Amino acid sequence: TSRHMRYRMMADAAELLSAGLATLINKPFEGGFYDVVLQISPISGFSADFKNPPAAPMGALAAVEPRPGCQGLLYVIVGGEGATNFPRDELHTGFKQLLIEKGFRSVHVEKANYLNWDKEMFETFPSKLTELVLDDEWNKAVGRIPPMVANLFVRFRV
Repeated sequence: TSRHMRYRMMADAAELLSAGLATLINKPFEGGFYDVVLQISPISGFSADFKNPPAAPMGALAAVEPRPGCQGLLYVIVGGEGATNFPRDELHTGFKQLLIEKGFRSVHVEKANYLNWDKEMFETFPSKLTELVLDDEWNKAVGRIPPMVANLFVRFRV
């Protein structure tokens, strides 16, 4: 979609090959069977028509189904309703309602659920996750501080 990507990552073909997912790069998302759906960004670019969806990839969200035989289906959204990752629009609320109707339990993970990073945690993280965390902390330290954290002088000094 045209939405800005905060962390641009290219697919690592060698990693995908070793995981048996080498053809993933060449296939558009068409839905599928899931136990857990994790939404960590807005889902723009898809059709909000869940009753008569167009063909994939535009209608792919309507084709998200529970894995047969699975119990404990979960739809996890990072951020509250109305926040950046879950705007109160027809697409987001419709997708959430669709998954609930299919048996998924919906959970919003908000700021109260976050924990502060501790450098000892990095020893157990995959290297890419550690890199992303450090990049994010650096971005916050050098200019992306939320407005409620500091005054204008502190936020824009470099």
